[in-house]
Amino acid sequence: MYPVTNLWYYIKRAYKILIHIISGIMIVLYLLKGELTSMRVIACSLVFFLAMHASYWLQIILHELGRFVCGLLSGYRFGYLQLFGFRLQKINGQLSTKRKHDKDPVHYLLAPPETDFRNFPVRLYFLGGFIANILFILIFLGAAFRFPGMSLPRFLFLQYVFISIPYVLIYGMPIQLSGARTETYNALTIPTDYRSRCAYFIPRLISYHMLNGIRLRDMPEEWFYLPTREEMFSVMHSRLASYYVDWLIEKGRYTEADAVIDSIYSLEDYRIKNIFTTLLFLNKIFLILVHTKKYEQMKTYLSDAQKKRMVRFGSELSVKRTQYIIALLYEKDMEKAAYLKSVFLASKSQFYPTEYESELELIEIAEACAKKEAENIE
Repeated sequence: MYPVTNLWYYIKRAYKILIHIISGIMIVLYLLKGELTSMRVIACSLVFFLAMHASYWLQIILHELGRFVCGLLSGYRFGYLQLFGFRLQKINGQLSTKRKHDKDPVHYLLAPPETDFRNFPVRLYFLGGFIANILFILIFLGAAFRFPGMSLPRFLFLQYVFISIPYVLIYGMPIQLSGARTETYNALTIPTDYRSRCAYFIPRLISYHMLNGIRLRDMPEEWFYLPTREEMFSVMHSRLASYYVDWLIEKGRYTEADAVIDSIYSLEDYRIKNIFTTLLFLNKIFLILVHTKKYEQMKTYLSDAQKKRMVRFGSELSVKRTQYIIALLYEKDMEKAAYLKSVFLASKSQFYPTEYESELELIEIAEACAKKEAENIE
């Protein structure tokens, strides 16, 4: 239904090329208004280059903080706010801080109120990022004209403005491409589309409850279901499929979980490749090794392409668990398994306690299978 190529990847690349062009033009315009010495050219190029990267990340940070603030104003519950690896979180009503490494400078968790799941406000939350971007475009534009005509501060403020305007225009388009929606598209459609509202906000409710020490199997059953075939081609909906399989496995309903994964992979044109589809095949490997014992399927689910995806998402706890179980039950390499288990155990502090407990439980199940196999051999 959607092409293999993710169009957003090319849009992001085009935007990054565009901001380099904008910065290059700003450098040239500034240099032409003064003496062209080699030192001046080098110094100005360095300043504008650093300012370009600072502007790029600043607009992203402001965008995320804008959504965060507007979410709070809309009555969403605070889970955590993480800035540059420093996290402020609220667990069971108590505020605390911790260090948490993340590739993104800003990360947060807000959960909507469960009591009014169909009708809680969403538009301000989805548009909050662009409201913040536009507000700071105006602020930086006003600041630029408080400096003399060809001064360096004016050019740097204008550079931020000219970099941010395309960001708002491109990412603010109300469209859906390659199964991914823009926030403005969500703002227009989710208020009246209950299925999409569920697909977007249920994962946030799940994360919020996990943060507060609740396991998947203890959460409301209505949160866990398999999206329709058409919905599976949406990145937003496909996330629910992964949670549904995780929930079935936590409930011990292995046969159902295996059937669900097979039904998803039977979709010949299903080509969304993200962390959630990766988690599906990791769970399939677990089910093969501890439940179905259909070892011939390992050639499919442990192909070179799948191994590359495991390397790509190697920091995920599910990947660490799966690597250990493969070494233990499939490769029968006890030395490798012992090392991989130590890697898994060492990552405990990086994840929710409930997430760690769930994965450790699967490891214990796999170890029980290994022990049983060893006893049968004897």
